[in-house]
Amino acid sequence: MSGADAKAALRTRYRGARAALGAPERAQETAATIRVCLELLARLPGRPVLSYLAAGAELDLDGLHQLLWQAGTPLLVPCVAAPGRLA
Repeated sequence: MSGADAKAALRTRYRGARAALGAPERAQETAATIRVCLELLARLPGRPVLSYLAAGAELDLDGLHQLLWQAGTPLLVPCVAAPGRLA
């Protein structure tokens, strides 16, 4: 299996696992992820944070983004410039 094939297989596997989560589990995973991110980011105060805006069953980090904005932390997210192209 090539590296690209392995990556595609992992993406398929994890998309399915995310889609299978119920609302309570999704909320728990989101809260845990935000908590860990804040702990890690506390070690890098004032540094810009690169993130993403969730689509589909991706982990929704809006709560983290709100906390970062309130703290005045620079937050950068990609913008879809064209189909398949981010800016």
